[in-house]
Amino acid sequence: MKNSIRNSGIDSIGSVPWGTHFCQFYQNKEELKDIIIPYLKAGLESNEFCIWIASSHLEVKEAEKLLKTAVTNADTYLEKKQIEIIPLNHWYIKNETLDSQEVLNGLIDKVNRSLAGGYDGLRLIKNTSSLENENWNNFVNYERGMNSIINKCPVIALCTYSLNTCSAVDVIEIAANHQLVLAKKEGKWEKKENSEREIHAECRQTEEALRKSEERYRMLFTNLTDGFGLLEVIYDKKGKPQDYRYLELNPAFELILGVKREQILGKTMLEVFPNENTIAIEKYNEVALSGKPTHFEIGSEIAHKYLDIYVFSPERGKVALILRDITERKQMEKELQESEGKYRNIVETASEGVWIGDPEARTVYVNKRLAEMLRYTQDEMIGRLAWGFASEENKLTVKKNLEDRRRGIDRSYEFKFIRKDGSPLWTIVSGKALFDNKGKFIGNMAMFTDITQRKQTEEKLKSTLDNLEKLVKERTAELENAYNSLKKSEKGLAEAQKMAHVGNWEWNIMADKAYWSDELYRIFKRDPQEAGPPYNEFLNYIHPDDRNLVKNVTKESINGKPYSIECRIVRGDGEERIIHMQSDVIFDEKNNPVQIRGILQDITEYQRMEDALRQNEELLSAFLEQLPVGTGLVDPHGRLLVNNSMFRRFISNVIPSQDSENSWRWRAWGTNGRLLNRSQWPGQRALQGENVTFGTDFLYTSRDGREIWVRVSAVPFRDREGKIKGVIIVLQDIDEQKRSQEALKKIEKIRIKEIHHRIKNNLQVVSSLLDLQAETFSHLEVCKTLEVIEAFMESRSRVISMALIHEELYKGDKIDTLDFAAYLEKLTIDLLDSYNLGNKDISFKLNLEQVYLGMDTAIPLGIIVNELVSNSFKHAFTAGGKGEIRINLRRTETSAIKNNVSGLNEECMEKNGFDYVLEVSDNGKGILQEINFPSADSLGLQLVTILVEQIDSCVKLERDHGTKFTIWFSDVDK
Repeated sequence: MKNSIRNSGIDSIGSVPWGTHFCQFYQNKEELKDIIIPYLKAGLESNEFCIWIASSHLEVKEAEKLLKTAVTNADTYLEKKQIEIIPLNHWYIKNETLDSQEVLNGLIDKVNRSLAGGYDGLRLIKNTSSLENENWNNFVNYERGMNSIINKCPVIALCTYSLNTCSAVDVIEIAANHQLVLAKKEGKWEKKENSEREIHAECRQTEEALRKSEERYRMLFTNLTDGFGLLEVIYDKKGKPQDYRYLELNPAFELILGVKREQILGKTMLEVFPNENTIAIEKYNEVALSGKPTHFEIGSEIAHKYLDIYVFSPERGKVALILRDITERKQMEKELQESEGKYRNIVETASEGVWIGDPEARTVYVNKRLAEMLRYTQDEMIGRLAWGFASEENKLTVKKNLEDRRRGIDRSYEFKFIRKDGSPLWTIVSGKALFDNKGKFIGNMAMFTDITQRKQTEEKLKSTLDNLEKLVKERTAELENAYNSLKKSEKGLAEAQKMAHVGNWEWNIMADKAYWSDELYRIFKRDPQEAGPPYNEFLNYIHPDDRNLVKNVTKESINGKPYSIECRIVRGDGEERIIHMQSDVIFDEKNNPVQIRGILQDITEYQRMEDALRQNEELLSAFLEQLPVGTGLVDPHGRLLVNNSMFRRFISNVIPSQDSENSWRWRAWGTNGRLLNRSQWPGQRALQGENVTFGTDFLYTSRDGREIWVRVSAVPFRDREGKIKGVIIVLQDIDEQKRSQEALKKIEKIRIKEIHHRIKNNLQVVSSLLDLQAETFSHLEVCKTLEVIEAFMESRSRVISMALIHEELYKGDKIDTLDFAAYLEKLTIDLLDSYNLGNKDISFKLNLEQVYLGMDTAIPLGIIVNELVSNSFKHAFTAGGKGEIRINLRRTETSAIKNNVSGLNEECMEKNGFDYVLEVSDNGKGILQEINFPSADSLGLQLVTILVEQIDSCVKLERDHGTKFTIWFSDVDK
């Protein structure tokens, strides 16, 4: 704002910035003139547009005359209309009532006109001495609302109030709504600043940190792709929302709505958008009234777009809007619906199952055939994740395949799903990724062919083969024992060999001739019409890399050493196979080797199965190592079976709950603050069948002494029959997150203590204002000075009782509760200092148990004690006499209240039991029997009754020996 520092014209105030809102308290017309004339003169000479709202103390004609007398060139200023003098009722009152919002709108209009007229800003003076009482509350609300406008505009405002027409409460309310208070003390004008200025130096570091934080959030706010707008709620006379004023918005908000920031800031929604959608207005009203956030989508005729709108209330009287342009998505949905209509009939009648999912693999469409295959209804499948139809062990496979599809890798594969009734469904899955015109991934589509029957046949065949393999092994031993007797039964042997892929052979060493069984011809793909191959020709079938092995074992066998080896062969059709071959040597009567005979088995398929199993184990190991968390599988005794390096960082061989040597390194606390015993740790709970998925936070002490926060989760590991065979444990390093949370808690504690400190200072300002007011009344001849001062002293003591609470909260270790016993000790000392006891000899006897109470209980209870003790000081004791005031505070039991307390009303007896009892008594002359306590005329006793009801407590008065008030209560903050 141009030249933001302005000359106020008032010596005791000096220069002030735009946005200053201060007040003057005066007792007569001369004091009013002392301030108004120099204030207006400085504004006129500084090229400011001035408005003087005159009242009965200085009416319009008299004000104009005074201006012309005191200000040079006043006629010139009046002629060019640089100053307006307006009657009070013309400015505030319309239709006999004060509409604060209408007056504020008028002020904004005046500011805009002054700037349009070439003036630097607006200088305002308001005299409210003749405002009617029925409009006073509306005027106070107007003053509060005025601060939000002045802070953002080039405006300086002075409000003048006559002390002859203001009550003490009025003075407090007026001072609370102004930055500066100007009053005359001992013949001199003095200013009293808001407490925030007094503690500015103490908060400088905090403000700097807040400024930097605000800069970071401002950058985030400016660069958000979603539109953000903050609006002030405008209520009607019945307190219902009727419009919203734009307070702040980011560039994305301008872009989405197609308006400029300067076109709408400070204006209301219906001013800028008179045709705003009624549905949107209703949603805003719901949030403004309830405080609950809401979210909806709507077509905006203003922006000609579809908008996704999230509305919430950051504080009372304000709402915030987050806008997202979803026009493109809506168009895509429309196009998809149109396309879907064309192809739905084709898909619904297809013999294959069809599934379509969104980018998160959530089902958005299935055809009738797929629903029938899985035995669900189509509606039951919509919205479920793709892996929700797979078994637990196969869910990871589904996720991996979907992730490949997201990267554009499309393929077909066999997969087993689980039907609704739990039976398996085997399918051939042909998946394809879906991308929009810009190459953005928008989902998946897959076709499913039911091959369950084929798989069942394969399972039966495999079972048969497994049984055959078992039989072959049994028969092989029998065949070896009966080899000599069965060697002539070639037909029977050939059949057995064919079943087991086992063939037999013989090699005549001297003649270099070989005999092969039929199965060997099939294994080697050799023509059965050919004779058995000689030794060198046989070696040609052996893989080149394995020939030396075969040659060596053959030489050893000739020397009498049998062999059993595995090697590779290259069949006649060029295919490579793996065989197992073993032999025995036959010697003649001279012990010369004459023949080698043996058996040979094709073990290619078994070898491939072993290789596949090994590869799967390696893949699983690599997967575990790349997980960002520690993962381990342990047996029921806590011993590690499978784990990754992150897991081994914390646990070596046995989980801590079953490792007495290292369990001390792990500590976890329950909600009661006590350490959990090992039976409550996640691993032990999982062994009992519990899924501990949310985890337990442990403080782990490493071997080098560092303490690290670790979150431990565990679930049972079950076999196919559901029996627990171990536990899967997941460890997550949350140390940085945990320590960040602790740092935030410390910052929050400091912030709340600072608030208590500021409130305490503000209450001290109010106390000083009451002293000032009391001094003012002491100079009035028509006033009953003693009664007025006494009233102000009572008000001051009440304010001090509240200030002490905030002082205790600021100094104490806790941020929301205080030691009420310590507070009562300080309060009684302050009351002794506040009252001039004269010739009375009064002492205190305190019997206080340490009790911590929240603010909502402590403040009313402190005022009650203040009233009762003050009453004893003033009325219980005669001059020259001795007296004692006793205060007892202790915990109590519910049964004691109900069984031992008489004289309580039925409503009080029907309430639940109370936690504490407070007694305030004296040994004075006692309250007169004619005074009916609950309905007494005394302001103090009325205040006690009101505050007792406010904290939902019970009170009893006894007058037997002096006066005794007993109050039963509980902490309303718990």
